[in-house]
Amino acid sequence: MKDLLKFLRIGLAKISENLAGLLIFVLSCGLILSIIWPDFSFSQTENRTLAKFPAMQAEDLWDGDFGEEAESYAQDQFPGRDLFFHLNYIFRKAAGQSKINEVYLGHRQLFSAPDNLSSEILDSNITAFNNMAASTGIQTSVLIAPDAASIQKENLPYQATFIDQVNEINRISGSMTSASLISINDQLLSNKDQPLYYKTDHHWTSDTAGMAAMTFCEQVHPDFGMNMDQFDSFTISRSFIGTLASASGSCFLKDEIKIRPWSNQKENPYVVKWADGSKSTSIYQVDKLNQKDQYQVFLGANQSIVTIDTMADNDRNLLLIKDSYANSMIQFLLPYYRSITIVDPRYCMDELSKLINRNGINEILAVYSCETLMSDSSLSTMAAEFESEPVEEAPEVQNSEESVQVNESESAFENGIDQEQENSDESTENPTAKAADLTDAQSE
Repeated sequence: MKDLLKFLRIGLAKISENLAGLLIFVLSCGLILSIIWPDFSFSQTENRTLAKFPAMQAEDLWDGDFGEEAESYAQDQFPGRDLFFHLNYIFRKAAGQSKINEVYLGHRQLFSAPDNLSSEILDSNITAFNNMAASTGIQTSVLIAPDAASIQKENLPYQATFIDQVNEINRISGSMTSASLISINDQLLSNKDQPLYYKTDHHWTSDTAGMAAMTFCEQVHPDFGMNMDQFDSFTISRSFIGTLASASGSCFLKDEIKIRPWSNQKENPYVVKWADGSKSTSIYQVDKLNQKDQYQVFLGANQSIVTIDTMADNDRNLLLIKDSYANSMIQFLLPYYRSITIVDPRYCMDELSKLINRNGINEILAVYSCETLMSDSSLSTMAAEFESEPVEEAPEVQNSEESVQVNESESAFENGIDQEQENSDESTENPTAKAADLTDAQSE
């Protein structure tokens, strides 16, 4: 027995020495490679900006900031980081971990699990909506989307803890005094067995966005007569890997992306003016399908202000206040408004009251994920101007000289469309025609 124990001790000692040597070898190779390996500014795998080598300053050396920044740089620029990132996910999942970097590893689906949600921030944002509606006197609707964890609990890992956003939305419904809440909780819960959300991303799918748009129209504008059969369906990607996969390192799940353009859109063109001043004739940015974050095919990256002018035969001018959840819902609103002014308070510094007057706004719709309203205060900050003085009544569209393009004649609008179609590049062609040309796109 003693001989056996001695043999085992010797064997373990040799294994430890070999492992230590292997570790030193790997680290040495990594150090050498890191010297000659080029630095990268962005990780497509993690969908985030990577750390740069810090500037060496005396005060940073003294207070320790340089060391922390250098450590972040070494971790981000380590050769083969993407491989190790995915291996880390595989090992942790195999070890039974159910949560990685605020992402729950559910049954064939990833779930957002943020730690910074606050009911107080939600209440503050709801107050901002009420103040805005009361001050402007404009019809204001608020559509709040709960996250996948609150709807599809059955797919969460065992003993997963989360804030039930359905309950939060129900709780604040009684606080909507001047603004009106558009609740989609019942519709989502009754369809929870359907793919309402992407498996790898925190957003809802185009079909779910259409369900939300339908609920909004039924409750606020039944005269629209909206029907999902009025919208085409094209699958434009089957290789979408979203933000939750990027955060967790998941490498086995993929999603497909659909666009749902209005069937009559080709005969009813529109002009989009982007935040940088450029224009196009499509809300779809199909060139984004060539990058990691393919969800940007809907309206591109987050922008401060985007305006859309259509040929709709009415005087409805909508102010859409939103986070990225609204990006895939806008395609369902285009047939019903003469103009849509899209504002993301996280990036917009303009005063809403001036924007309302300048664009002749006569309706306000807010479309947000509950997660954003429980974690971000930019909306309540932006709407602080409505806490005291009321906004002057928005001028009638037909009398406003400041309204952009809305007051132009039909012929002038059509000339603008023709010019934009000539100048727009391939990435901003009509969505129906473009989708038909894309590889793997198919009409459903």
